[in-house]
Amino acid sequence: MIVTLFIGGGLAAPAAEPTAEEYQAFIDAFFSSENIANYITTIDELVDAGSAQISPDPVSVEAGDGPAARVTANEIRMVFSIYHTDRGLVYHLALSREAHLPRDFAATLVAAFADRAGLMLPRVVKAGAHGDYHVVWEVPRDRIEMDAQIVAELRAKSRQRHDPQEVFSDATINARNIRIETLIP
Repeated sequence: MIVTLFIGGGLAAPAAEPTAEEYQAFIDAFFSSENIANYITTIDELVDAGSAQISPDPVSVEAGDGPAARVTANEIRMVFSIYHTDRGLVYHLALSREAHLPRDFAATLVAAFADRAGLMLPRVVKAGAHGDYHVVWEVPRDRIEMDAQIVAELRAKSRQRHDPQEVFSDATINARNIRIETLIP
């Protein structure tokens, strides 16, 4: 599996920088037990929904029912799609929040998503011009069957972990290995 980057349109309007009070409130809420449980539940639902609607090509993702999308309790929008290309299969995750979504927090959510989806941890995530984050996992055509089996096994193993705090703690540690690069307009 090759992890590449997707550079696409924004999911949300440019977010204004939060005040110190707003930022601290978001930090407190982001790490609350309730939101952590919500992130894991939302990610699991998103992975299941996105995996159930594999599109024949990138255009059909938008033309059909659209990509799978979920919004967490604290308004983080997650969009997931799987589609075929001439070269193979693509898994695409995008994250955004109308208000500011700090980079490190986005990296933690990407790490949690990769774990719960059975995908490898990406090394780089692209931050778009509108405060959105994108990562794409590409699977070469000749490896789709083998990759599907590995992803299914890793996903099943990950889903055996039911403690959201444990899953999120691991994601926070793994997120340290993700670099977020800003797209240059």
